[in-house]
Amino acid sequence: MDVRWNSTYLMLHRLLEQKNAVNLYSIEYGKVDTLSSNEWDIIKNLTTALKFFYEATLDLSFDDASISIVIPLISLLTRTLQVRSENENEIMINMKNSLYDSLNTRFSYIKRQTSLMAATILNPRFKSKHLNSDELDLAMSEIISFLTDYNNNSALFRGTDNVSLMSTAPFVLSTSTSNIQQDKEGLWDSHDNTPNQMESAGSEDQKTVLKEKSQNNLSEPLRVLQRNADIYCYWNSSPYLTLRKAVLKYLSASPTSVPSKQLFSAAGQIYTDRRNNLLGEKVEKLLLSVYNIRVFSYEY
Repeated sequence: MDVRWNSTYLMLHRLLEQKNAVNLYSIEYGKVDTLSSNEWDIIKNLTTALKFFYEATLDLSFDDASISIVIPLISLLTRTLQVRSENENEIMINMKNSLYDSLNTRFSYIKRQTSLMAATILNPRFKSKHLNSDELDLAMSEIISFLTDYNNNSALFRGTDNVSLMSTAPFVLSTSTSNIQQDKEGLWDSHDNTPNQMESAGSEDQKTVLKEKSQNNLSEPLRVLQRNADIYCYWNSSPYLTLRKAVLKYLSASPTSVPSKQLFSAAGQIYTDRRNNLLGEKVEKLLLSVYNIRVFSYEY
């Protein structure tokens, strides 16, 4: 592949950690040419820029990751690449510009996908925060159109929206960003420190009950749910039962190859030199146990 941003970041990050050891080895043995002060500064700036891509990859690789995180990640990455600091040299500026252009080329179609916009506003951690007014209208129309078609011949307005469901797993409520622990200068800093523009939105010009319920959901503060909490558990106990059909449709898993690669890695750890005669049937059972025992909180 032409781009290996994460591998490059991990390599440079590790080299920067061992800076003193590398310089000391070069001085004592003289067999390795050490880097100049300017080259070390370049590596430091490179790791700062690539760190955000590494964080984005990790966010997409979690088992409970949803496609609702795609638009916020692209928005945050674009924003961080546009930030300029005083100590950046021409090399860093050119690199950020190159990353910015590559990001736009690869993901320019993202904000034209109404299903992704709908997933974003259904995520209680993001809602309309990373969408402009036109994109928000498209997302709302997508959700309302789906719900209208789905409930066309059913009792849509039974007044059950005030009934709460018992959650199958705990989720953490929070009203401030102080409970969200992050590293300094992380990818999500601009998201956590920016107020939601929809918090003060009223219910004017709402023509249907569906639109009113959607607007009520959007008008709730983002801090109702921590960003690292389980959004599926939140919706399982949410009072907006009318919107749950849309949640089941749009909050799907992100299409990454990470879980399958992890499965192959786990199989490789099971097949060792001393356990190379295991039957495939037993290996399948072991893998099934490893990846599903967490569902039962390791209680068996």
